[in-house]
Amino acid sequence: MALKEESKSDVLALVLDTDGRVKKYNFLVSKTLNEDAESVIGKKVDEVIERIKDNIEYEIDMKFTLEPLLNNKEEIYGHLALGFRASISEDSEVTIASLAHEFKNPLTNIRGMAQLIKLKLNNDECNCGEMIDYLKKLINEIDYLNILANDFLEYKKNTKLDDSKVLLNDVIEETLFLIEQECEAEEVEINYTLKQKRYVCCSFEHVKQVLLNIIKNAIEAFDDANNTYDKKIKIEVKPTADKDYNTIIISDNGPGIKDEVLAEIFNPFYTTKDYGTGLGLSTCKKIVEEHGGKIEVNSCEEGTKFMVYLPR
Repeated sequence: MALKEESKSDVLALVLDTDGRVKKYNFLVSKTLNEDAESVIGKKVDEVIERIKDNIEYEIDMKFTLEPLLNNKEEIYGHLALGFRASISEDSEVTIASLAHEFKNPLTNIRGMAQLIKLKLNNDECNCGEMIDYLKKLINEIDYLNILANDFLEYKKNTKLDDSKVLLNDVIEETLFLIEQECEAEEVEINYTLKQKRYVCCSFEHVKQVLLNIIKNAIEAFDDANNTYDKKIKIEVKPTADKDYNTIIISDNGPGIKDEVLAEIFNPFYTTKDYGTGLGLSTCKKIVEEHGGKIEVNSCEEGTKFMVYLPR
């Protein structure tokens, strides 16, 4: 049985039962195997993979990953085999596998809650307040999937490079205006003074996106640490010694970032948050680098400092 897939895909997908036999396959498998596609149903996955490789007209290093499929009781009821063609880079393989993993948990939760609601309705155990709680949880999980999808699309989107001169003073001031209410609610003080005009060659909206992401992360870190002291964020802009870049420095007096987290912080899908997508800082890094800049971070127990270098 072929999975419905109208868009072009570079990923071969096979849904397997607990014995490792094929139950469903996607469009690319069907396209690769031509008329033989239906004959793979019920076949062992190793055999099907060999048939797929034999039907590819050019020599290719085909790689497959295997992800377990879980029901609402966290029991494995099958696997998802994903095959990546040579046209996909190793980084893309990791990204797609990570995305599948990130989607799996909320989908399992949604399925479990839907089954529970169905069971209670069938048994006439419908309590209005209880149903509202379940529906709120369902909506939260769906909202998270929406955030994940949007973040992923933003991460994969090609940045439209803009070489026009942008006044950093204006970008920072608009960013602070947008974040002002959240800072007041979380009792975070932002210190910023920039008397001189500083210009960079990049997109106004993209720089604003980068700054918002870094500042929001700092605010969340204060909240996670349950700090009792004054929470402060400082923003400075300095030219580099060679005058090629203007550096936006965002520092805080928060709890700092552990070394093991620091090493992974810009990697896609890496997060320490319960409901984070792990795409925020990786998107920031992508935006900055596509504009010819770079982003660095230093951290210790006294706080964290992000340096965003943008060409002048």
